[in-house]
Amino acid sequence: MFNVKALRDKRLKNLYEIMEKMDLDALILTILENVRYATDIRPIHSIFHINNYFSVIIPDEKPILLSSEADRDFVKHRLPWVRWSPLPSFVPSGTVLSTLAERVTALLPDMVRRIGYDSLSFELWKGISEAIGADLISVQNEILKKRAVKCEEEIDVMERATQLAEIGMEAVRENLKPGITESELAAEAIHAMKKAGAEAESHMPAIRSGENAAILQRVDSCRRIVPGDSVIVDLGARYLGYSAEYCRTMVVGRPSPRLKEMYRVLFKAYSAGLEIIRPGTKVCEIDRAIRKVIEDAGYPDYPHATGHGIGMANAEYPTIDRASEVPLEEGMIICVEPGIYVPGIGGVKEEDIILVTETGYRTLSKTPYEERLIR
Repeated sequence: MFNVKALRDKRLKNLYEIMEKMDLDALILTILENVRYATDIRPIHSIFHINNYFSVIIPDEKPILLSSEADRDFVKHRLPWVRWSPLPSFVPSGTVLSTLAERVTALLPDMVRRIGYDSLSFELWKGISEAIGADLISVQNEILKKRAVKCEEEIDVMERATQLAEIGMEAVRENLKPGITESELAAEAIHAMKKAGAEAESHMPAIRSGENAAILQRVDSCRRIVPGDSVIVDLGARYLGYSAEYCRTMVVGRPSPRLKEMYRVLFKAYSAGLEIIRPGTKVCEIDRAIRKVIEDAGYPDYPHATGHGIGMANAEYPTIDRASEVPLEEGMIICVEPGIYVPGIGGVKEEDIILVTETGYRTLSKTPYEERLIR
Protein backbone atom coordinates (compact mmCIF):
# COMPACT_ATOMS: atom_id res chain seq x y z
CA MET A 1 0.00 0.00 0.00
CA PHE A 2 2.82 2.38 0.88
CA ASN A 3 6.23 2.63 -0.75
CA VAL A 4 8.13 2.31 2.50
CA LYS A 5 11.51 1.88 0.81
CA ALA A 6 11.10 5.11 -1.14
CA LEU A 7 10.11 6.87 2.07
CA ARG A 8 13.10 5.49 3.94
CA ASP A 9 15.49 6.42 1.11
CA LYS A 10 14.18 10.01 0.96
CA ARG A 11 14.59 10.47 4.70
CA LEU A 12 18.16 9.20 4.61
CA LYS A 13 18.86 11.47 1.64
CA ASN A 14 17.65 14.43 3.72
CA LEU A 15 20.15 13.56 6.44
CA TYR A 16 22.97 13.23 3.91
CA GLU A 17 22.09 16.66 2.53
CA ILE A 18 22.38 18.15 6.02
CA MET A 19 25.75 16.48 6.47
CA GLU A 20 27.01 17.81 3.16
CA LYS A 21 25.75 21.32 3.92
CA MET A 22 27.38 21.30 7.37
CA ASP A 23 30.57 19.53 6.19
CA LEU A 24 30.11 16.63 8.62
CA ASP A 25 32.02 13.36 8.69
CA ALA A 26 29.41 11.65 10.85
CA LEU A 27 26.07 12.27 12.50
CA ILE A 28 24.99 11.01 15.93
CA LEU A 29 21.26 10.75 16.63
CA THR A 30 19.85 10.21 20.12
CA ILE A 31 16.32 11.67 19.86
CA LEU A 32 13.89 8.80 19.32
CA GLU A 33 12.07 10.33 16.35
CA ASN A 34 15.35 11.07 14.59
CA VAL A 35 16.62 7.53 15.16
CA ARG A 36 13.47 6.17 13.58
CA TYR A 37 13.72 8.71 10.77
CA ALA A 38 17.18 7.35 9.95
CA THR A 39 16.76 3.61 10.55
CA ASP A 40 13.01 2.84 10.54
CA ILE A 41 13.31 1.00 13.86
CA ARG A 42 9.98 0.67 15.64
CA PRO A 43 10.96 1.33 19.26
CA ILE A 44 9.41 0.07 22.44
CA HIS A 45 7.43 3.07 23.66
CA SER A 46 7.70 3.05 27.42
CA ILE A 47 9.45 4.92 30.21
CA PHE A 48 11.80 1.98 30.66
CA HIS A 49 13.12 1.77 27.10
CA ILE A 50 12.36 5.04 25.37
CA ASN A 51 15.89 6.51 25.36
CA ASN A 52 17.78 3.32 24.56
CA TYR A 53 17.90 3.68 20.76
CA PHE A 54 20.66 5.57 18.97
CA SER A 55 22.03 5.92 15.47
CA VAL A 56 25.27 6.90 13.75
CA ILE A 57 25.15 8.06 10.13
CA ILE A 58 28.26 7.94 7.96
CA PRO A 59 28.14 8.99 4.28
CA ASP A 60 27.94 6.12 1.76
CA GLU A 61 27.40 3.52 4.49
CA LYS A 62 24.34 1.81 5.94
CA PRO A 63 22.83 3.76 8.83
CA ILE A 64 24.05 2.29 12.10
CA LEU A 65 21.51 1.38 14.76
CA LEU A 66 22.57 0.96 18.38
CA SER A 67 19.94 -0.84 20.44
CA SER A 68 19.43 -3.61 22.96
CA GLU A 69 21.24 -6.87 22.34
CA ALA A 70 17.77 -8.45 22.55
CA ASP A 71 17.04 -6.86 19.14
CA ARG A 72 19.62 -9.04 17.35
CA ASP A 73 17.32 -11.39 15.45
CA PHE A 74 14.63 -8.80 14.88
CA VAL A 75 17.09 -6.40 13.25
CA LYS A 76 18.67 -9.18 11.20
CA HIS A 77 15.34 -10.30 9.73
CA ARG A 78 13.35 -7.07 9.57
CA LEU A 79 15.90 -4.26 9.13
CA PRO A 80 18.48 -5.52 6.61
CA TRP A 81 19.18 -1.94 5.50
CA VAL A 82 20.90 -1.06 8.81
CA ARG A 83 24.17 -2.04 10.40
CA TRP A 84 23.49 -3.03 14.00
CA SER A 85 25.59 -2.53 17.12
CA PRO A 86 24.31 -4.05 20.39
CA LEU A 87 23.87 -2.31 23.71
CA PRO A 88 23.21 -3.94 27.10
CA SER A 89 19.61 -5.11 27.49
CA PHE A 90 17.13 -4.47 30.29
CA VAL A 91 18.95 -1.53 31.77
CA PRO A 92 17.09 1.59 32.94
CA SER A 93 17.03 4.58 30.61
CA GLY A 94 20.13 6.71 30.97
CA THR A 95 22.42 4.09 32.49
CA VAL A 96 23.31 2.76 29.04
CA LEU A 97 25.17 6.03 28.38
CA SER A 98 28.30 4.76 30.10
CA THR A 99 28.57 2.09 27.39
CA LEU A 100 27.24 4.22 24.56
CA ALA A 101 30.12 6.69 24.32
CA GLU A 102 32.59 3.83 23.92
CA ARG A 103 30.45 2.09 21.29
CA VAL A 104 29.82 5.26 19.29
CA THR A 105 33.49 6.21 19.32
CA ALA A 106 34.44 2.77 17.98
CA LEU A 107 31.98 3.16 15.09
CA LEU A 108 33.21 6.55 13.91
CA PRO A 109 35.54 6.71 10.89
CA ASP A 110 39.25 7.44 11.21
CA MET A 111 40.42 11.04 11.04
CA VAL A 112 36.96 12.37 11.80
CA ARG A 113 36.95 16.17 11.99
CA ARG A 114 33.35 17.31 12.41
CA ILE A 115 30.55 15.32 14.04
CA GLY A 116 26.96 16.48 13.96
CA TYR A 117 24.46 15.61 16.68
CA ASP A 118 20.83 16.26 17.57
CA SER A 119 21.11 16.08 21.37
CA LEU A 120 23.95 14.83 23.56
CA SER A 121 23.93 14.23 27.29
CA PHE A 122 26.88 15.55 29.22
CA GLU A 123 28.19 11.99 29.69
CA LEU A 124 28.05 11.25 25.97
CA TRP A 125 29.55 14.60 25.03
CA LYS A 126 32.40 14.12 27.50
CA GLY A 127 33.08 10.54 26.42
CA ILE A 128 33.26 11.37 22.71
CA SER A 129 35.26 14.57 23.25
CA GLU A 130 37.85 12.78 25.35
CA ALA A 131 38.21 9.93 22.84
CA ILE A 132 38.22 11.95 19.62
CA GLY A 133 39.50 15.46 19.09
CA ALA A 134 36.70 16.40 16.69
CA ASP A 135 34.35 19.35 16.62
CA LEU A 136 30.81 18.54 17.79
CA ILE A 137 28.17 20.57 15.93
CA SER A 138 24.45 20.76 16.75
CA VAL A 139 22.24 20.08 13.73
CA GLN A 140 18.93 19.60 15.52
CA ASN A 141 17.37 22.70 13.95
CA GLU A 142 18.39 21.57 10.47
CA ILE A 143 16.85 18.14 11.08
CA LEU A 144 13.62 19.66 12.38
CA LYS A 145 13.33 21.85 9.28
CA LYS A 146 13.90 18.87 6.98
CA ARG A 147 11.28 16.82 8.83
CA ALA A 148 8.78 19.69 8.67
CA VAL A 149 8.31 19.53 4.89
CA LYS A 150 6.78 16.20 3.98
CA CYS A 151 7.41 14.25 0.79
CA GLU A 152 4.60 12.52 -1.11
CA GLU A 153 5.13 9.22 0.70
CA GLU A 154 5.02 10.90 4.11
CA ILE A 155 1.76 12.65 3.23
CA ASP A 156 0.24 9.30 2.24
CA VAL A 157 1.24 7.76 5.57
CA MET A 158 -0.02 10.79 7.50
CA GLU A 159 -3.39 10.48 5.78
CA ARG A 160 -3.66 6.86 6.90
CA ALA A 161 -2.62 7.79 10.44
CA THR A 162 -5.33 10.45 10.41
CA GLN A 163 -7.94 7.91 9.30
CA LEU A 164 -6.98 5.70 12.24
CA ALA A 165 -7.25 8.65 14.62
CA GLU A 166 -10.72 9.35 13.22
CA ILE A 167 -11.74 5.80 14.13
CA GLY A 168 -10.73 6.54 17.73
CA MET A 169 -12.65 9.82 17.69
CA GLU A 170 -15.76 8.09 16.36
CA ALA A 171 -15.48 5.47 19.11
CA VAL A 172 -15.61 8.25 21.69
CA ARG A 173 -18.62 9.86 19.99
CA GLU A 174 -20.49 6.54 19.84
CA ASN A 175 -19.90 5.79 23.52
CA LEU A 176 -20.39 9.30 24.89
CA LYS A 177 -23.35 9.28 27.26
CA PRO A 178 -24.18 10.33 30.82
CA GLY A 179 -22.50 8.10 33.41
CA ILE A 180 -19.49 6.99 31.39
CA THR A 181 -16.10 8.09 32.71
CA GLU A 182 -13.39 9.97 30.86
CA SER A 183 -11.07 6.97 31.34
CA GLU A 184 -13.59 4.59 29.84
CA LEU A 185 -13.90 6.82 26.79
CA ALA A 186 -10.10 6.89 26.44
CA ALA A 187 -10.04 3.09 26.58
CA GLU A 188 -12.69 2.85 23.85
CA ALA A 189 -10.61 5.12 21.61
CA ILE A 190 -7.37 3.19 22.14
CA HIS A 191 -9.11 -0.15 21.55
CA ALA A 192 -10.73 1.05 18.31
CA MET A 193 -7.52 2.52 16.89
CA LYS A 194 -5.40 -0.52 17.72
CA LYS A 195 -8.04 -2.88 16.34
CA ALA A 196 -8.07 -0.89 13.08
CA GLY A 197 -4.30 -1.24 12.67
CA ALA A 198 -2.70 1.67 14.50
CA GLU A 199 0.82 1.07 15.73
CA ALA A 200 -0.12 2.86 18.95
CA GLU A 201 -1.97 5.90 20.16
CA SER A 202 -0.01 9.09 19.38
CA HIS A 203 -0.29 10.12 23.02
CA MET A 204 -2.42 9.27 26.03
CA PRO A 205 -5.92 10.41 24.96
CA ALA A 206 -6.75 13.64 26.77
CA ILE A 207 -10.48 13.57 27.47
CA ARG A 208 -11.73 16.38 29.71
CA SER A 209 -15.31 17.04 30.67
CA GLY A 210 -17.14 19.72 32.64
CA GLU A 211 -14.81 21.53 35.02
CA ASN A 212 -11.90 19.38 33.84
CA ALA A 213 -12.38 20.97 30.41
CA ALA A 214 -12.55 24.45 31.96
CA ILE A 215 -9.17 24.05 33.67
CA LEU A 216 -7.64 22.23 30.69
CA GLN A 217 -6.83 19.08 32.66
CA ARG A 218 -4.40 17.25 30.39
CA VAL A 219 -5.17 13.64 31.33
CA ASP A 220 -8.37 11.65 31.56
CA SER A 221 -9.87 10.91 34.98
CA CYS A 222 -12.56 8.78 36.62
CA ARG A 223 -15.03 11.71 36.44
CA ARG A 224 -18.41 10.62 35.10
CA ILE A 225 -20.03 12.57 32.30
CA VAL A 226 -23.22 14.44 33.18
CA PRO A 227 -25.83 16.06 30.89
CA GLY A 228 -24.80 19.50 29.64
CA ASP A 229 -21.07 18.76 29.81
CA SER A 230 -18.72 19.96 27.16
CA VAL A 231 -16.20 17.20 26.49
CA ILE A 232 -12.85 18.05 24.88
CA VAL A 233 -11.49 14.98 23.11
CA ASP A 234 -7.82 15.26 22.09
CA LEU A 235 -6.39 12.02 20.71
CA GLY A 236 -4.48 10.47 17.86
CA ALA A 237 -2.90 7.42 16.28
CA ARG A 238 0.59 6.47 15.20
CA TYR A 239 1.18 4.61 11.94
CA LEU A 240 4.54 3.61 10.39
CA GLY A 241 6.19 6.00 12.84
CA TYR A 242 4.02 9.03 12.04
CA SER A 243 1.58 10.64 14.46
CA ALA A 244 -1.80 12.13 13.64
CA GLU A 245 -3.53 13.84 16.53
CA TYR A 246 -6.40 16.30 16.62
CA CYS A 247 -9.26 17.48 18.82
CA ARG A 248 -13.03 17.84 18.85
CA THR A 249 -15.36 19.37 21.40
CA MET A 250 -18.47 17.30 21.99
CA VAL A 251 -21.50 17.91 24.19
CA VAL A 252 -23.77 15.60 26.15
CA GLY A 253 -27.44 16.52 26.00
CA ARG A 254 -28.50 20.11 25.47
CA PRO A 255 -25.70 22.69 25.71
CA SER A 256 -26.31 25.83 27.75
CA PRO A 257 -26.69 29.15 25.90
CA ARG A 258 -23.39 30.33 27.45
CA LEU A 259 -21.56 27.25 26.21
CA LYS A 260 -22.98 27.68 22.70
CA GLU A 261 -21.97 31.35 22.65
CA MET A 262 -18.46 30.45 23.76
CA TYR A 263 -18.15 27.78 21.10
CA ARG A 264 -19.39 30.05 18.32
CA VAL A 265 -16.71 32.60 19.22
CA LEU A 266 -14.09 29.87 19.18
CA PHE A 267 -15.29 28.56 15.83
CA LYS A 268 -15.24 32.05 14.32
CA ALA A 269 -11.69 32.57 15.62
CA TYR A 270 -10.60 29.16 14.41
CA SER A 271 -11.99 29.86 10.93
CA ALA A 272 -10.16 33.21 10.84
CA GLY A 273 -6.87 31.39 11.40
CA LEU A 274 -7.52 28.71 8.79
CA GLU A 275 -8.44 31.29 6.15
CA ILE A 276 -4.90 32.66 5.95
CA ILE A 277 -3.06 29.32 5.76
CA ARG A 278 -0.97 29.24 2.60
CA PRO A 279 2.74 29.15 1.71
CA GLY A 280 4.46 32.32 2.90
CA THR A 281 2.09 33.06 5.77
CA LYS A 282 4.05 33.57 8.96
CA VAL A 283 2.78 31.28 11.71
CA CYS A 284 2.51 34.23 14.14
CA GLU A 285 -0.11 35.70 11.80
CA ILE A 286 -2.32 32.63 12.35
CA ASP A 287 -1.86 32.95 16.10
CA ARG A 288 -2.70 36.66 16.13
CA ALA A 289 -5.75 36.32 13.85
CA ILE A 290 -7.28 33.70 16.15
CA ARG A 291 -6.48 35.39 19.45
CA LYS A 292 -7.85 38.73 18.23
CA VAL A 293 -11.33 37.29 17.61
CA ILE A 294 -11.37 35.68 21.05
CA GLU A 295 -10.07 38.83 22.76
CA ASP A 296 -12.54 41.08 20.92
CA ALA A 297 -15.39 38.87 22.15
CA GLY A 298 -14.27 39.37 25.76
CA TYR A 299 -13.05 35.85 26.48
CA PRO A 300 -9.77 35.00 28.24
CA ASP A 301 -6.67 34.21 26.23
CA TYR A 302 -5.79 30.52 26.09
CA PRO A 303 -2.59 29.52 27.92
CA HIS A 304 -0.89 27.55 25.16
CA ALA A 305 0.48 27.86 21.64
CA THR A 306 -2.03 28.01 18.82
CA GLY A 307 -0.53 24.98 17.13
CA HIS A 308 2.45 23.03 15.94
CA GLY A 309 3.91 20.97 13.16
CA ILE A 310 3.31 17.23 13.28
CA GLY A 311 4.96 14.15 11.82
CA MET A 312 7.22 11.62 13.51
CA ALA A 313 6.64 13.55 16.73
CA ASN A 314 3.33 14.91 18.00
CA ALA A 315 4.77 18.41 18.21
CA GLU A 316 7.27 19.37 15.53
CA TYR A 317 8.64 22.48 13.87
CA PRO A 318 7.17 25.04 13.51
CA THR A 319 5.53 26.10 16.76
CA ILE A 320 2.55 28.33 15.97
CA ASP A 321 2.68 31.13 18.53
CA ARG A 322 2.94 34.91 18.83
CA ALA A 323 6.70 35.07 18.53
CA SER A 324 7.47 32.74 15.66
CA GLU A 325 7.89 34.35 12.24
CA VAL A 326 8.51 31.06 10.44
CA PRO A 327 6.77 31.12 7.04
CA LEU A 328 4.61 28.18 6.04
CA GLU A 329 5.91 26.04 3.20
CA GLU A 330 4.13 23.73 0.80
CA GLY A 331 4.28 20.22 2.21
CA MET A 332 4.22 21.21 5.87
CA ILE A 333 1.62 19.46 8.00
CA ILE A 334 0.44 21.48 10.98
CA CYS A 335 -2.15 21.33 13.74
CA VAL A 336 -4.09 24.45 14.71
CA GLU A 337 -5.69 24.18 18.18
CA PRO A 338 -7.09 27.28 19.92
CA GLY A 339 -9.40 27.01 22.90
CA ILE A 340 -11.58 28.95 25.31
CA TYR A 341 -11.71 27.86 28.92
CA VAL A 342 -14.08 29.40 31.46
CA PRO A 343 -14.48 27.94 34.98
CA GLY A 344 -18.11 27.34 35.81
CA ILE A 345 -19.07 26.98 32.14
CA GLY A 346 -16.59 24.54 30.62
CA GLY A 347 -14.03 24.46 27.89
CA VAL A 348 -14.13 24.32 24.10
CA LYS A 349 -11.29 23.53 21.72
CA GLU A 350 -10.91 22.48 18.12
CA GLU A 351 -7.93 21.10 16.27
CA ASP A 352 -7.35 19.76 12.79
CA ILE A 353 -4.47 18.19 10.90
CA ILE A 354 -3.75 20.51 7.98
CA LEU A 355 -1.56 20.06 4.92
CA VAL A 356 -0.15 23.26 3.43
CA THR A 357 -0.68 23.06 -0.34
CA GLU A 358 0.65 25.12 -3.24
CA THR A 359 -2.17 27.66 -3.01
CA GLY A 360 -3.69 27.17 0.44
CA TYR A 361 -4.41 24.14 2.58
CA ARG A 362 -6.19 20.81 2.76
CA THR A 363 -7.68 19.49 5.98
CA LEU A 364 -6.75 15.84 6.53
CA SER A 365 -9.00 15.28 9.57
CA LYS A 366 -12.64 14.91 8.48
CA THR A 367 -14.55 14.35 11.73
CA PRO A 368 -17.57 16.71 11.75
CA TYR A 369 -17.79 19.48 14.34
CA GLU A 370 -20.53 19.36 17.01
CA GLU A 371 -23.65 20.65 15.27
CA ARG A 372 -25.48 21.23 18.56
CA LEU A 373 -22.86 23.85 19.46
CA ILE A 374 -22.86 25.56 16.07
CA ARG A 375 -26.63 25.84 15.49
